[in-house]
Amino acid sequence: MIENSIRAYLLADPTLSGLLAVGAIFPQILPEEQGLPAIAYELTEGQRDLVAGGVSNLAPWVLTLNIYAKTYDGIRAIETEINRLLHGYSGPVDADFIGGSRVRIVTRTNEQKTGNRRSILQINFYERG
Repeated sequence: MIENSIRAYLLADPTLSGLLAVGAIFPQILPEEQGLPAIAYELTEGQRDLVAGGVSNLAPWVLTLNIYAKTYDGIRAIETEINRLLHGYSGPVDADFIGGSRVRIVTRTNEQKTGNRRSILQINFYERG
């Protein structure tokens, strides 16, 4: 599954892994006792387009990353590293291949109850299948 490949690709980067708590990239929500910084991701499934003679070899996807950290500087460092790794990237990610990757910052907020910072990134890309 493409989300597992992207997770493995991100965690394999020593700079990004060094900015996060150990193994701290999770589907949809963070575990209750998860240390920060951490990332929760959601994937909007791609539907391959119909083309003359069949179905396109490319599937568009949108990966939303919710980044949580205790400080604004922590958020910015993680955003910068994800941007370095994925913006404009075309190539292998673990067992899959992606292309045309674009990273966009949607918003940055302060979580009122905890005082933690949160950033939402959207990554649009194509999976070649």
